[in-house]
Amino acid sequence: MFVPDVLANILIISSVPFAYYLLGSGILPVLFLLNACLNYAIYALPSMHNEKVLEHEKYCIAMIRIPGKFNRTNIQTWVLVFLVLPVFGLLLGQSYVPPKHRRYRFEAIFLYILVFIIPIQVSATIIQGTGFLTPYLYIFSIYQHLQYLPIIFLGLYFLALVSLYKHQDMRRLLLFLAPFIGVYTAASISLLALLMVLICAPTIMLILVRSGYGRFSLLLVTLIAVFLFAYIFAMKSHASFAHTFNWSFEQGAPLHTQDHIHYWKMYFNGILKNAQSFMLGHEQAPGRDVAPSSYNYYLDLVYNFGFIALLPFIFLIWHTLRKLYPMIHTTTVSPDFIVLSALVLFFVLIDNSFKVGFRQPYPGIIMFFLCGVLLSRLSITANNS
Repeated sequence: MFVPDVLANILIISSVPFAYYLLGSGILPVLFLLNACLNYAIYALPSMHNEKVLEHEKYCIAMIRIPGKFNRTNIQTWVLVFLVLPVFGLLLGQSYVPPKHRRYRFEAIFLYILVFIIPIQVSATIIQGTGFLTPYLYIFSIYQHLQYLPIIFLGLYFLALVSLYKHQDMRRLLLFLAPFIGVYTAASISLLALLMVLICAPTIMLILVRSGYGRFSLLLVTLIAVFLFAYIFAMKSHASFAHTFNWSFEQGAPLHTQDHIHYWKMYFNGILKNAQSFMLGHEQAPGRDVAPSSYNYYLDLVYNFGFIALLPFIFLIWHTLRKLYPMIHTTTVSPDFIVLSALVLFFVLIDNSFKVGFRQPYPGIIMFFLCGVLLSRLSITANNS
């Protein structure tokens, strides 16, 4: 009962500020109805036969299926005892059960969202002349639109690409989005986003060529590359682009990375100040005038809460790598599983080493959700072997 209760309560609690600021106090009584619907979905639907659930899958209001086999969440439940939002996404991902039709799976649902948001945001950026991505889309705004969300959106695009390329209607959506992905990557002024594209695009192209979709993959990667580098060239004199993409030959590192190193040293010295600060953390975080961020989630966690708070993450990373290692020698692993594994490792080992994405509400939820999906698939694979 613990996991369903956590999911229902955290989902409704997280909806309160969103509903209030979007629609005002008058919408709050409606949350009682939403609470009832969530509890019904979480408790009642898993008891139905799989066929009946799949029949109604496309009408799921949340689009990501919440009902699932909660008995596969032992490790995630243990981690949740020590952590809070947005880690509940780990439970949501672990309980996810994919429907039969790929067009209703979470990869497809995320693709539909990207097809809606990214062209609008790119168009608004060009119209407003901001150079880098604008958060203002006239009827709504994008939260954490530069450093955090682009990594999530690009990762979801490539995951959808390798999961859905065999379906003609999905290939059309992926091709339509490709030039926007190129501009979106450049306009995000994120070196990590650029790194992800430069790694994922050719890798997935090789996967698709081996699967007999060489022409499609070549066209898609070409569209991404042409629009990406064309936008960088067109905006190379913009101040934000100069700061992000120009290299300091004296230091041998990007300019903003030098800033990161300065704050890493500050947090690291604070952690090692004494045994108490190392084990239990500090009473107060550094002021934003001193250090706007630690630029490393794990340093931030240890500085504020001590090394003890890092132990669940160490265990979770070790457990994931231990489950993944036997898959290296397996030739039957599907391409989408490979990309999902690489994406999760990128989030855990690289992205959160340069930012604090796990601490952010929405990017963190999606990252943890993908971690949960990966662990669920690893458990299924282990049980079937």
